Amino acid sequence: MNAHIFPAMKYSTFEELPVWKASSEFALKVFEFTNKADLRGLGDIKNQIERAALWISNNIAEGFERGHVERAPKKKAPPTP
Repeated sequence: MNAHIFPAMKYSTFEELPVWKASSEFALKVFEFTNKADLRGLGDIKNQIERAALWISNNIAEGFERGHVERAPKKKAPPTP
C-alpha cells in the first residue's frame, strides 16, 4: 500500500487501535442484546452470535500481533533422501 494514501500510524498495543475499541464495544452491545432477547427454541444461536462478536476483536488483535511481534526464524525441513 502507498504510504501517502495510508500513512503509518504508531500503536504499541492492539488495545490502542480505534477499530479494536469499536469491535469491543460492539461485542458488549451484542452480549447485552443476547442476554435480553428471547432466543429459546433457536438452538445454539445465542452462543454462535456471542462467539462471532468476540471473533472480530480477537482477529484484530491477532493480526496486530503478527505484524509487531518478532518471530523466531522458521526451521528448514531436512532434505529428503
